[in-house]
Amino acid sequence: MAPEGARRSGSCCGAALVDIIVGLSVLAFVTLAVMNIFLAGVTQARTAGVHGEAAAWVQAEVDYLRALGYGHACLAAGTRTRTPGTAGCTALDPALPAAFTRATITVEADVPLPRTKRVTIEVFRAARLFFRSATYVADLE
Repeated sequence: MAPEGARRSGSCCGAALVDIIVGLSVLAFVTLAVMNIFLAGVTQARTAGVHGEAAAWVQAEVDYLRALGYGHACLAAGTRTRTPGTAGCTALDPALPAAFTRATITVEADVPLPRTKRVTIEVFRAARLFFRSATYVADLE
């Protein structure tokens, strides 16, 4: 009969090596899953920030056009394109942020409502439509 300590020592070392390999594999999979979730969250937060920047610029542009008044030349029917480096309709027109490649401002005078113009603003990022907003400007005089 072999001593009890000698019998355990042979099976103990092999099982420990397998346990370490399995444990490291599980740890690697869990780490990859957590990193994937983290990177997706960072990407989503960055996109949300740029989306907020687009919405803020569009709102500033709409407020500016409304402040100019219904009869101003900036609200003439047609489409004009803005890029980050170009000037707007007037010197005080809000500048398009550099995060966007271009924006189009379309004014339609022939809408069903009398004495009303429809203003549609589309913001593009990397040649793709990123944000669109439409509103109406009425002649209140």
